[in-house]
Amino acid sequence: MTTELNRYAITALSRKNKAYAIPHEIMIHKEIGQISIKTPNGDIISTDSLTRVQNHIENVTNRARLANITGDLFLMDLDFELPEVIDENEDFLGSTIILKAAPITSGVMISFDIDAVLMSDNDSIVESEPILELAIDFKRTLPNSTIEHNRYNISKKLNSVNTMRIEPRDFLPITVTDYTPYSLVLESAMIHRDSAVYDGTVTIRNIIHSIIVVAE
Repeated sequence: MTTELNRYAITALSRKNKAYAIPHEIMIHKEIGQISIKTPNGDIISTDSLTRVQNHIENVTNRARLANITGDLFLMDLDFELPEVIDENEDFLGSTIILKAAPITSGVMISFDIDAVLMSDNDSIVESEPILELAIDFKRTLPNSTIEHNRYNISKKLNSVNTMRIEPRDFLPITVTDYTPYSLVLESAMIHRDSAVYDGTVTIRNIIHSIIVVAE
């Protein structure tokens, strides 16, 4: 027999209302369950997020070494706070991201830390490897002040993108001999399930934690 309960509950402050938090107050990202706290100095920190980003940095560093990329590492900023839930088949960058801090003369590795969790037909929860659709542009200003765009569309499984060494020379005309440095422009990015593997499944959550670029 089902018994109805009259109960009173208090929830932590939503992260969306962090501007109203007081020192030592606990907050929660209610869509993903992540806990954070406001420090006496006014910073909002989450041990889970700090650990996740640090692990991402270590993984990218190791992958870049294997791909023979020895450049600088950049943690990219988006228009919204991470981590955050993202929708399938929608550009989750929010706006174009331009990496101006490091002129690129050789190549880059772009790594996305994304969780994609699905409910399969037999009601089991599975972590899938989504397809990432990424549009990038290697942009540069030539000595004659002409702005040159070299756009590239990538459509691969997430782990394949995360381990790619992408070089401007890979898709420039073979006659190009002017290696004026480039700026990397991330124009759009979206994920979708691999229908060949996960057709008919129901999406539970897609969560992006961080984007890291290694450029040389």
